[in-house]
Amino acid sequence: MATKLKVLNLTGCALRTTPDLSAYRSLEILILEDCKDLEKIHPSINDIHTLISLNVNGCLKLKELPLGVCRMEELRELLLNETKIREIPIAVGYLTKLEILKVARCEKLAQLPEYLGCLVSLTQLHLTYTEIEKLPESIGSLKKLKTLDASYCASLARIPSSIGHLASLSLLDLRGCDKLAQLPDTIGSLTSLQSLFLSACPLLRQMPDSIGKLETLTELHLKSTAFEELPEFIGSLKKLKTLDASCCASLACIPNSIGHLASLSLLDLSGCDKLAQLPETIGSLTSLQRLLLSECHSLKEMPDSTGKLESLTELHLKSTPFEKLPEFIGSLKKLKTLDASCCASLACIPNSIGHLASLSLLDLSGCDKLAQLPDTIGSLTSLQRLILSECHSLKEMPDSTGKLESLTELHLKSTAFEELPEFIGSLKKLKILDASCCASLACIPYSIGHLASLSLLDLSGCDKLAQLPNTIGSLTSLQSLFLSACPLLREIPDSIGMLESLTALHLKSTSFEELPEFIGSLKKLKTLDASCCASLACIPNSIAM
Repeated sequence: MATKLKVLNLTGCALRTTPDLSAYRSLEILILEDCKDLEKIHPSINDIHTLISLNVNGCLKLKELPLGVCRMEELRELLLNETKIREIPIAVGYLTKLEILKVARCEKLAQLPEYLGCLVSLTQLHLTYTEIEKLPESIGSLKKLKTLDASYCASLARIPSSIGHLASLSLLDLRGCDKLAQLPDTIGSLTSLQSLFLSACPLLRQMPDSIGKLETLTELHLKSTAFEELPEFIGSLKKLKTLDASCCASLACIPNSIGHLASLSLLDLSGCDKLAQLPETIGSLTSLQRLLLSECHSLKEMPDSTGKLESLTELHLKSTPFEKLPEFIGSLKKLKTLDASCCASLACIPNSIGHLASLSLLDLSGCDKLAQLPDTIGSLTSLQRLILSECHSLKEMPDSTGKLESLTELHLKSTAFEELPEFIGSLKKLKILDASCCASLACIPYSIGHLASLSLLDLSGCDKLAQLPNTIGSLTSLQSLFLSACPLLREIPDSIGMLESLTALHLKSTSFEELPEFIGSLKKLKTLDASCCASLACIPNSIAM
């Protein structure tokens, strides 16, 4: 049998050494993955001339390969991830069919062989989390290389000029290279490059102008670099779809040329503390779908041209110093997500917001100065989630909110509401109503019983809430009812016994003296929390039924 075996899978075995493999003359695939005690591969592996794939990923004690591995003429895949390998055995004229070489997380690997360029068929080279200090000059001979992943190589400080010869390279990942301060000018010769990852290179302050020649580039990632400005040549990258320059603490300037990026669909500038303005040309980004500006603490406004972004579906402004949302916001007809949460200075939402016919998520949570919403909010016919939690100045919503026929979630946690509005019962598709921690909330309207789709009602932490309406028993879809930490609540209406879908009832830290007899009617109840009820003295017999 051994002579005909083509695949041998010993994944996760407790081997210290492999057996003699000389009999396996037809073997094509040998898998030794996660053999954590494996220290040695029997030298008889040298006799297998048919081997196509050798996988020793996760062999944590393996320090070396038999020298014969470097002479395997048919080998196409060599997987050495997470081993103690110190060097890769490569000899001139051999491994000419090798296509995939992975040595990720080989912490003892400090250098690559100068003969690396002999791997003329190599398409993928994965070096992430190794200790290599430089890439060999011969790397430029890998004409078929498509993927070069040298991410998180903390000691890597130099990229050779020969990299420009990699005519097939489509992905270059240099993320997390702490010592990398510059790129060679020849990088502009990578005519097939589609994805360039330079994020988390803290010493990288600029890119060579030649990058503007990368006519096939679709992704450019610069997150957490030391750039003070994006280069003017950025506008030459006509096929660029993703530009991530988030968390660049020193970035203060976006060039006018950015408006030439006709294919750009994602622009992420979030976390750029020094960015105080955007160029007017941003309105020319006709393909832009996602604009992320959250935590740009110096950005107080956007240019009016932003209103021309006809393809925009997401706008993120979380934790910016905006005092009001711009009037042009209503021109963004395809906008589905608007996140202006945690904008401490935001006090005004324009009437034009009602024109956002596609909006499904509006997050205004944590806007301390927001005291009212425009009546036009009721025109948001596609709105599914309205998040107003921790708007400490918000005491009410306009009656038009009752027209939000698509609304499934309403979050009012820690607002200044004294009562829930009567129109709440008109929200027929509402599934989640969170009015927890509303310290002034004292009244729940009878209309709440009309919420036939409601599955979660959270009223916990409402200090002034002393009673619930009897209509609460009409909530036939209710699964979770939270009433914990309502110190004035001494009882619940008998109608709650009709909640046939209820699975969780939370009464922790209430003033109940006894649990009601009807508790036994809640046949689907799985969780009953009545802990820390200091006055609770009686549990009804019905609880066991």
